[in-house]
Amino acid sequence: GTVGLDYFLGVTRCTFGVAELYGGVPQIPLLLGLFGVSELYSLIFKKSIGAGTATDAPDVKSQFEGFRAAFRYKKAMLISAVIGVIPGTGATIASFTSYGMARSVSKEPDQFGTGHYEGLVATDTANNASVPGSIVPALTLGIPGSGTTVLFISAFLMHGMQPGPSFFSNYLPESNAIFITVILVGVLASVVGIFMAKYMVKIVSLPTYILGPIIAIFCLLGAYICRNKVNDLFIMMVFSILAIFLKKYNYSLPAFLLGVILGPIIEPNFFRALAISNNDYSIFFTRPICIVLWLMCAATLLMPKLISRRTAKKGVESK
Repeated sequence: GTVGLDYFLGVTRCTFGVAELYGGVPQIPLLLGLFGVSELYSLIFKKSIGAGTATDAPDVKSQFEGFRAAFRYKKAMLISAVIGVIPGTGATIASFTSYGMARSVSKEPDQFGTGHYEGLVATDTANNASVPGSIVPALTLGIPGSGTTVLFISAFLMHGMQPGPSFFSNYLPESNAIFITVILVGVLASVVGIFMAKYMVKIVSLPTYILGPIIAIFCLLGAYICRNKVNDLFIMMVFSILAIFLKKYNYSLPAFLLGVILGPIIEPNFFRALAISNNDYSIFFTRPICIVLWLMCAATLLMPKLISRRTAKKGVESK
């Protein structure tokens, strides 16, 4: 939000004389640098993506057993869907919650942590169940519920669609298409996963000297074709290097991307609110909607700690 032309004064900020940054940081090179090229650096010292991991293809029978196990955790699925609605929690918190519930009701709790299929099914079920829930705050409030919906909102903004309270009234056909697509994708992913898993698992065994150049070519083409500007390639490389240091010091890449996406939205509305209140900052703390939002922020910060503490307590009691 602090890169490009100032919304009110019209002066350039943090552009370093690069004309491509006058309109802000281009999102396609940013995304490719953070999540594409930065991963290539980690592949340099690996023979393959799946080095040191099992690549045995599962048979169809074992996959159907996983489906049966997933239906045992219906309660965890519902809780995960609710957790997905809470901004900032998403799949990670849902997975840990589901894992704790699965362990508490399992007949073999001692096997958890050793690759036991019940733990794997519970976490993956929660991961998928939280996805539809995370779309709710993304569309209605413009606030991502997970790292995936950050990219979701980014795609909307690139097409000139502004998520928010008026999204459903302004883009009703697109809204219906989104929910229909979510349902269809769930069905198709299950069918494709069952019959194609034994082939897809082989991808991780491809040598990096084959897979790496393919990924690099697609990243370079994607960054350049976006606006046909060579400087976008350099922007992509800069953010790929930045991503290395962010991951090295355990900073969240989705959180960084969230700031880049929401910054240009928050800044003009922040100054607009100050102008309405005659520069009185108390407007952000005294209005009813502001109080509700602050309470939601506090709940978002405290809930992961409370859930993890409760899960750990249940784990100790089960032992």
